[in-house]
Amino acid sequence: MKTVISGILGVLSGFLLAGAILFFVLPERGQPIIIATTTPGSVLCQIDGAVHNPGVYSFISGERVQDAVIRAGGLQDDADITAINLAQVLSDGQKLYIPAKNERISTEILSESETAIININTATLEQLGTLPGIGPSKAADIVTYREQKGVFLNIHDILNVPGIGQSIFDKIETLITVN
Repeated sequence: MKTVISGILGVLSGFLLAGAILFFVLPERGQPIIIATTTPGSVLCQIDGAVHNPGVYSFISGERVQDAVIRAGGLQDDADITAINLAQVLSDGQKLYIPAKNERISTEILSESETAIININTATLEQLGTLPGIGPSKAADIVTYREQKGVFLNIHDILNVPGIGQSIFDKIETLITVN
């Protein structure tokens, strides 16, 4: 019986010694590399600026800028939330930039994507909703105006839509067309 116990203790000691050797011999592991990939029904977006964890993230199609901000660790204290549309639907390849307060930045950087300029005479509710400052309600107002009054003759005609003033127009001017 004493021989069996000695054998078991010898095997256990061998395992412990092997584990200790591996612990000291194996190289230290660094941070894992996260590779963002898309699956059907998903989009990849990059978020930078005044967020805690900028980077490229994968989202389910239909998620919004607010979801991207949350995924990037939330807004920093100096983030200018008035410069972004948290309700905007994310699109594949989109880059979001969250500016700091008092930071001067062009609208193209705030919400650039690989999509073409939006034709306000033919755009769907979803396409209109991707414009900065235009959420689902204002997108519906644009479509209603278009149906009741006819096509926009120039981009400045969008100022006739109730709820769209000069500040919103300044944000979308370079992103819309009537052609």
